[in-house]
Amino acid sequence: MNKLLATTLSAALLSAGGFSAANVLHTDKVEAAQTHEVTHASQYGSNYQLQIAADTLTQLPEYATVASKVDVSGLQAKITEDSNYKRVILFKEANGQGKFKSIFVKNTNKLEIIDLKAGQVFYGTITTEDTTPAPEAKPEQPAQSAVSSLPEYATLASKVDVAHYSATVVEDNLNKRVIVLKDENKREQFKSIFVKDTNTLKIINTKGGQIFYGVVTAESTPSAVQPAAAKPQVKQQAAPAASSISSLPEYNKLASVVDVASYTAQIAEDNNNTRTILLKNANGSVQYKSIFVKRTNTLKVINTRGGMVYYGSL
Repeated sequence: MNKLLATTLSAALLSAGGFSAANVLHTDKVEAAQTHEVTHASQYGSNYQLQIAADTLTQLPEYATVASKVDVSGLQAKITEDSNYKRVILFKEANGQGKFKSIFVKNTNKLEIIDLKAGQVFYGTITTEDTTPAPEAKPEQPAQSAVSSLPEYATLASKVDVAHYSATVVEDNLNKRVIVLKDENKREQFKSIFVKDTNTLKIINTKGGQIFYGVVTAESTPSAVQPAAAKPQVKQQAAPAASSISSLPEYNKLASVVDVASYTAQIAEDNNNTRTILLKNANGSVQYKSIFVKRTNTLKVINTRGGMVYYGSL
């Protein structure tokens, strides 16, 4: 009887000890898993799916080029990756569907812009010289009524009918000044970026891309000290007039896939690498875009609402 009682007690003690040990092992696993999740989140969570405020987005070094190549107005931007090596921004429509993606490689300043339906629309090196924040205090921004007295205003007014828009200085520091032109519905239509140390001005149509880039004459800059010598102007490469588009090498192929006679043609960009032609309807909305790569003699024709309709060599 005593032997049986001792055996039963030993079994009970072993059973209780095993249950306690199992609990300890289970607790350790849970804590380890939780620690892993916290570590994983601290390493990666802060770099993904970051909502970008509108004013912050415009300060990114790649934004001006992205906005000049694709129409990002009305789209929601999210940083899906931001590391020491690169930054990826995804632009989505109101229904959550992705429309564009930009990939900026930081150490080489290389930027790739991808239309998620039509493919690559831009790849090249961008300049970030005017995006470095100044260490000094931000100067007071000019009042709305004083915008017309700014040195870049005359050039801006010569390229855009500013009387139809509301002008607002959204950024003004020791390096650059940014003016935004909005319509009566408060939608951004044009943007000017004036780099002060070089007197260069870039004007961007938010729906049609860059329309001007050059040096603003030094004599228009208000200053008590006159420069010793006039600053040489950068000679602009004149883009072909719309009436001469039919003589361009890509015109015949463009006309074979699009009824160009039904649209107004505008050369939005023409440099040593590419030439971009926009076809607009009677309302001024871009319906088609052709991108001709001169070095490879290749042409891409894009329906802005339906995607790519042609890609090949001439």
